[in-house]
Amino acid sequence: MPKLSLVESPTPSSLPRSYPEDLEPAIQAELAALAEIERHHEVLCARLNGWTGPQAIRERLLHGLEQDRQEQRQPHVLRLGDLHQRMIATMLRDRRALH
Repeated sequence: MPKLSLVESPTPSSLPRSYPEDLEPAIQAELAALAEIERHHEVLCARLNGWTGPQAIRERLLHGLEQDRQEQRQPHVLRLGDLHQRMIATMLRDRRALH
């Protein structure tokens, strides 16, 4: 097996794939959804931080934004956990099949 130099790396297509092909796009979709939720949350927080209204109201609104963020993230985080478990189970099954 040839060694790779520090500047070389295997291309993704040359790496052995030990999990179903549908996992990678599903994981990428969940990560993209989480990134969009974070981007949207940051935009709203920046707007609110620029607001000159009463501090108590701003804090209450920021708390509400954080709750909304957590609620929006939860299904995606759970889905990522499921995908991770599926990936691990597949890799373990494949590893057992090799031995």
